[in-house]
Amino acid sequence: MRILRRIHCAATLALILTVLMVSTAAAAVKTWSGNFPVIGAVTIPAGDTVTLDTEVALTSLTIDGELICANKNLSLTANWIMVHGTFACGTPEAPFMQRLAITLTGSDPNQNIMGMGTKFLGTMGSGRIELHGEPRPGWTSLAATANCGANQIALRDAAGLRAGDRIVIASTDYRSEHAEERVIAAVSGNNVTLSGKLNFQHWCSSDTFGPHLLEECAEVGLLSRNILIRGDAFSRQAGFGGHVMIMNGGSGRISGAEFLNMGQKGRIGRYPMHWHLAGDAPGQYLENSSIVHSYNRFLSVHGTHRIRLSRNVAYDTIGHGYYLEDGIERGNVIEGNLGLLVKNSTDGTPTASDRQASVFWISNPDNIVRRNVAAGAEHTGFWLGFPEHPIGLSATDTVWPRRTPLKLFKDNVSHSNGARGLYVDGAENPDRTTSVTWYEPRLDPANGASAKVPPVFENFTSYKNRYEGIWLRSFSNPVLQSVKLADNWMGAYFASLSGSPGYIQDSLIVGVTGNKGNPADWETKDVDGRELPHFWSPGDSIRGLEFYDGPMAVQRSLFANFNSNARRKSGAITNLSPNPFWVSTASSSNKLSFINSNQVWLDPLTPGNDGDAYSVIRDGDGSLTGAAGRSIVPDNPVLVTSNCTQKPLWNAFVCPNSYIGVQLRTYAGASLDGTVLQRDDGASGILGSGDGSPEQLHFAVIENRPHTLALPFAAPQRMTFIRYEKAGKAARLALPYPTSAFTITLWGSNVPKATGLGELNSGGTRYFYDPAVKMLHLRLVSATGNWELFEVIRP
Repeated sequence: MRILRRIHCAATLALILTVLMVSTAAAAVKTWSGNFPVIGAVTIPAGDTVTLDTEVALTSLTIDGELICANKNLSLTANWIMVHGTFACGTPEAPFMQRLAITLTGSDPNQNIMGMGTKFLGTMGSGRIELHGEPRPGWTSLAATANCGANQIALRDAAGLRAGDRIVIASTDYRSEHAEERVIAAVSGNNVTLSGKLNFQHWCSSDTFGPHLLEECAEVGLLSRNILIRGDAFSRQAGFGGHVMIMNGGSGRISGAEFLNMGQKGRIGRYPMHWHLAGDAPGQYLENSSIVHSYNRFLSVHGTHRIRLSRNVAYDTIGHGYYLEDGIERGNVIEGNLGLLVKNSTDGTPTASDRQASVFWISNPDNIVRRNVAAGAEHTGFWLGFPEHPIGLSATDTVWPRRTPLKLFKDNVSHSNGARGLYVDGAENPDRTTSVTWYEPRLDPANGASAKVPPVFENFTSYKNRYEGIWLRSFSNPVLQSVKLADNWMGAYFASLSGSPGYIQDSLIVGVTGNKGNPADWETKDVDGRELPHFWSPGDSIRGLEFYDGPMAVQRSLFANFNSNARRKSGAITNLSPNPFWVSTASSSNKLSFINSNQVWLDPLTPGNDGDAYSVIRDGDGSLTGAAGRSIVPDNPVLVTSNCTQKPLWNAFVCPNSYIGVQLRTYAGASLDGTVLQRDDGASGILGSGDGSPEQLHFAVIENRPHTLALPFAAPQRMTFIRYEKAGKAARLALPYPTSAFTITLWGSNVPKATGLGELNSGGTRYFYDPAVKMLHLRLVSATGNWELFEVIRP
């Protein structure tokens, strides 16, 4: 009996263990078709692993456990999908090769599920989204120009493309909207047949200028992916698409996916792809994916660090494209991405700057940005606007983006933008408006007095932009290294004021190429039929490098194809015009070369704009003017002397004189407009404060030569003179002054008084007052070559 009982107990125990094992296996692995409804609201409990093996259309899906994809074509439809556990379809090592369509539905903008609104695929807490589709080529370029009306294109590399794929071909003219979406009908080698003819020419050419190779070839991006995340049909009607959101604690790794009809127009935080305050997120990424026909940006990285965005294609959106939101985002890698057809928000939502949309909006310099292409925005390709401190939900006064060194900006391309290729300026204020900002990276960002760290923008190519290829405003001696600029209204524009120059070096700047673009019939065209960057003002001159603010220097660079014609003027080197602001007299050029180019063109002077009237460009080694040390000046009698040589094709003079820049400011509450500046030989000019600051003037004088200022009112009680550049060189100025009861200081220390006018012919800073004629004579010298502040005050 005892033996039988033992056998019976053992059998019972084995049966119980078997049942438990079966039960555990059943609980751990379930199929959707065998365990869950295909409609309604569904929750996958924690601990359950469910295989999605059928088509489902739900009101909502909450994943507390794990949902994985069966190896078959699938569709999942829901108003929203919240992942607290894991949603996985393929892995990086074993990608999902079938088709998965995730359709997000809904039309109620007031619905708000756990802070994510509605119509979302989202994760938070410890949730994970792992979607890994078929590895496909992201984008390539044309191998030859594709003409209007053609239905065949030649690609550099068509490997992996196949019939039925949707592609987009970038614009290569001044209009971002000339990007064209087509379906591939057939592929033969690197030749692709399209299902429809092209409406525009898409250029491709590789041209050699001296040692430089310039490539202007339309990018071709693959839009089709086998994992599709899309908004429903209502999305197109109202611009109310779906969105994917990774919140703090959640994790997102997505590759080989297509985001279609996503983003919710004008709504903060509702973008096709969005990391929202996810903090430090190494290992997370979006790569080798596409974002197509979005209603609100392409993606946003918000309060998130160390993610990777790589080899993505993003086409057609409203507002900024790839977006770093608050200025705190650091350590992210943005590489190999293509963005095109980025449209301005007409109502200024979600932020004011979206009215001037950029393909890449970078608000913190501590990120890697390399090998990306901005192939067409209504405004700007790359907009680097660094706030003083992070703003929005990331606001803090312990982080200094504007003073943070540039981590890496290299090998990027920008073209077909309505304004600029690269814009380093215009950071957001706390209210999300933008304002003029000087980027000034420092060794210690928290210490504004620490050493400057020059930002280097390397191997940047920018072409077919209606305004500047590059606009750069910086205090920290920026460097444009090995850049290539072509077919822009203006190649590069420095807006910086510092004791040491910013540089453009080892670069190529081309006025016009063989790429004539696609001008509309009604546009005014250039003499050879090409589109003009400013068709509305066809006489605007085409310029290479514009000298402004400064000092700045261009060296070891080549300029090509800058020639004037009957339609408009052109010059490789120019100044900002019209310009009421200060221009350094220490800006210079060295080791320049020219191919088929008018070296200089200065636009005619206009009244009240002393910035261009007193601009000076110095030729350091003779490669610009033919004689080292010569200065190029406009047709201004105060600057031009008998030993200058007129250059009619430049609308300029070449002079052997050395010039010193001076700023005069009064505090009398009256305008200085009408002040007369007269040289000792009688040559004179009328000054004007056209910059909207009536109490200050900017001008230049010939070094160590006496000049007289005749103010339009009696000398004020207080005046300041700022003398710029050229260490040890003197600016000589005199003005009527009613009394000898005054003090003159240099940085607060008393300036020595000369015993006679002759003592002002040499030596350092000093002054002489002549009581007989009530004239104050000044000799202003800078010991350092930087700017110096002189102040004249009487009781």
